[in-house]
Amino acid sequence: MPTSGLAKSFIDLKTLDERGFTLVSALSLKDILNLLIFFDKHPHTSKGGSFHSTMEQTEVDYKKMVDEKLKSVLSDQIELMLPGHEILFGNFLVKEPGASGSVGIHTDWSYVDESVHTSYNLWIPLTDVNEHNGCLHVWPESHRFTPRVRTTPYVPFSTKEQQMVQFNSVAVLLSAGQGVLYHSGLLHYSNPNNTPDNRPAIALVIVPKGAQPMHYYRPEPNGSEVEVHKVDRSFFLTHLPQSRPTGTKLVKTDEVPVFTLSTESVLESDATQTKVSNYYDEWTGAYRDIYGDVIQAFRPKDETALLNYIMHSARIENGQRIVDAGCGICGPAIYFAQNRAVHIEAITLSGVQTSIANERISAAGLQELITCTQGDFRLMDSLVTSGMDGVIFLESLGHSTNAQMAILAAYRVLRTGGFIYIKDFFPRESANPEIQQRIDKTIDNINRAYNYAVLDLNKTLSHLRKAGFVIDFIQSLNFESDTEIRRNFESQHGISVFEGGEFMPAEWLEIRAVKYFEEDDR
Repeated sequence: MPTSGLAKSFIDLKTLDERGFTLVSALSLKDILNLLIFFDKHPHTSKGGSFHSTMEQTEVDYKKMVDEKLKSVLSDQIELMLPGHEILFGNFLVKEPGASGSVGIHTDWSYVDESVHTSYNLWIPLTDVNEHNGCLHVWPESHRFTPRVRTTPYVPFSTKEQQMVQFNSVAVLLSAGQGVLYHSGLLHYSNPNNTPDNRPAIALVIVPKGAQPMHYYRPEPNGSEVEVHKVDRSFFLTHLPQSRPTGTKLVKTDEVPVFTLSTESVLESDATQTKVSNYYDEWTGAYRDIYGDVIQAFRPKDETALLNYIMHSARIENGQRIVDAGCGICGPAIYFAQNRAVHIEAITLSGVQTSIANERISAAGLQELITCTQGDFRLMDSLVTSGMDGVIFLESLGHSTNAQMAILAAYRVLRTGGFIYIKDFFPRESANPEIQQRIDKTIDNINRAYNYAVLDLNKTLSHLRKAGFVIDFIQSLNFESDTEIRRNFESQHGISVFEGGEFMPAEWLEIRAVKYFEEDDR
């Protein structure tokens, strides 16, 4: 059950800006009962299908009554939650039992000029919601790459685009009265209600006070021409979705391409490529001075023992075709090719590393076995040949935001029966708040010092499984780590990630998973 406290205690503006959504405590029990009673007295009529909303109704007086009711209950909350903002309009949303109640993948409209302002949506269920009765699924951070101009009518996503959204999305489970506050450009959807009871909810559009409401209409769904309309606040209570706007002021007509979803379009807004490339262009020499040709922090004293361990544990065998994703200067790749005669397609973002790696490959006479390409391993399905036997990430996967896309790309380049092997570290969890705070702080320091995005174990396993992998093993690395090299590196370069002395903030683990299914059978 929700608490009766006000939402201002729960709003997290940093999370809202970074992830595109945050959870809030929006309604007291009294407010929930009030709204349920109101809706029971003034129900929707379904226009077909198991999902219906106030916006779809044709009776303007009814829509105004609902809007006024929701504003009377929630306007003060919104003022506390987002000072300087107000409710543009509100809706009831009902998902009845039945297979036709899914709401497809979409963003919400652009309600203001997003080159100047930001609008938000607040979705609040009036009953507990989970994956069985139609909770929201959202793609975190997707507001960063969806367009600022989002038009009507909706242009449906292709099957491949839908699969991408589903793979990257998380279910938002809420108690009655909790809400998810999200950027209007966040990709989201909901599945059918498979329970015997209705799932009522409310949805609000929230805009800055004084902002001019806008509506963007695309006359031809697949065309690039977009009409830009200034509208008043009553427009959204009279306008029917998917129809041409009337009674508005047409400001101009722009050329706006239809948004298509691809790995490339997602990564266009991600600065990781440039940051990691620049980092290793600058730091590779410093790493080589201390680490040598194998730039890995968790290692035994004997470097050869490390590489033999990886070959054995990952099950790298003679004649295999392997992708080394985040290969550095190909220290491991050269050893594997010399000792297992494997064919390796290596990828690094750094031009400096690519140049050094190719010089070393040539000097070793391994040009027929190893190729090193400068590129983003999240796009490996466009960089390497298909049907590979394995993809290895040796302390490299965390150099990528959207690491789930690298996992999906790995799945696509592997043959059925191929494997993925990840050697990396994952934050510990503690029931002691003080220890957990220290862990979190240390992980933040590591991320900043090493241009990393330390992986979450549960999320990584989820991404592997959703991609279609079957976990072979998760285990601690079976050797004692020699920390001398890492300490020397940090001491020489003034890097300090521990506060209050060294301790164990993370577990070093290796994960191996196998591709058992073709993409359409996952």
